[in-house]
Amino acid sequence: MAMVLWILIAFILHALIEVPIIYLMIGDMAKYSFGLNWNQLMLVHYIFMTILLLAGAAVGAYCG
Repeated sequence: MAMVLWILIAFILHALIEVPIIYLMIGDMAKYSFGLNWNQLMLVHYIFMTILLLAGAAVGAYCG
């Protein structure tokens, strides 16, 4: 049960990070995209999403 809780916490953290970044990028894509195109940004997103998911599962397994 602790693993599910920590995965949900990781999901909430993901949203808290992602939403402000999306608003910044909508406002000025050239400034906040670090020169990456959408496909590259999605790759970065998937990499960090996987890291957060695995970190949440690992912390949940450790605490559970």
